[in-house]
Amino acid sequence: MDIEVSHHLRLLFPFPSRQLRAVKAELQNYLSELLEPFHSSCQIIKAHSNQWWDVVINGPKESIPIVINLLKTEVGLLTSASSIRKGEVRMGRLVTPTQFGFGWFVDVGIRPRKDVLLPLHALRKSIHGCSGLSLREITEQLGFIEGFPLLVEIVEKKVFSESNVEIEANLDNRWITKINSWISGTNEWLIVLGTFRNRILHALRSSQHFRDLVGIETIDPLSHVLFFQPSTRSSGLIPRLGPHLKGARLGSGRPLKVENI
Repeated sequence: MDIEVSHHLRLLFPFPSRQLRAVKAELQNYLSELLEPFHSSCQIIKAHSNQWWDVVINGPKESIPIVINLLKTEVGLLTSASSIRKGEVRMGRLVTPTQFGFGWFVDVGIRPRKDVLLPLHALRKSIHGCSGLSLREITEQLGFIEGFPLLVEIVEKKVFSESNVEIEANLDNRWITKINSWISGTNEWLIVLGTFRNRILHALRSSQHFRDLVGIETIDPLSHVLFFQPSTRSSGLIPRLGPHLKGARLGSGRPLKVENI
């Protein structure tokens, strides 16, 4: 007989405070579907500071480590700098992507807050056609904006003191493949953060751009990438969709020219 156990976790999942009730319901449904194959469940207890959530997972004892790792890579978990290990993969959120020229900083849930660095040289190496581009050019090409989810692998950790730790990461191979498929394609895309899929579809219909849509990749309940017909310029959709998606953040990305890939 399987032994049922419970485990307390803190999920890294930023959200708009004005939508707390709706976000909680969507997140609960998302977590239930995510954990169902492992005969496990997740109960949301409380939200904190528009950034993270207290949750309790329940399930067979042998499934709990699998579930914890799944939540770490699909949603994000809070942790400490001392617990971070080289080689582990974590979901994080992009922080001020164009503020520094030497790389992206990503919040992977380390508290007290310590963001990890994705160096520019690693991004140039990983992303097709970007070897000669600056960080700002890469960021603008991809349309990446504050809060965009990124799956990263920890590659280096330097401890100078208990309060002075430097951590570097690379994009996880799954995300390198994903991003390169976007940038090597023919369709421009629009990143939409901070709202739900059904509201995006309503905005597309209201602005008469639904027919331009090719597909939607939903990363989590509040993070989506919309792909459009090759003739559609995604940057031109921002002023058209923006009024229908109040409070959401939008970024437009485009593929590189074939000769640059």
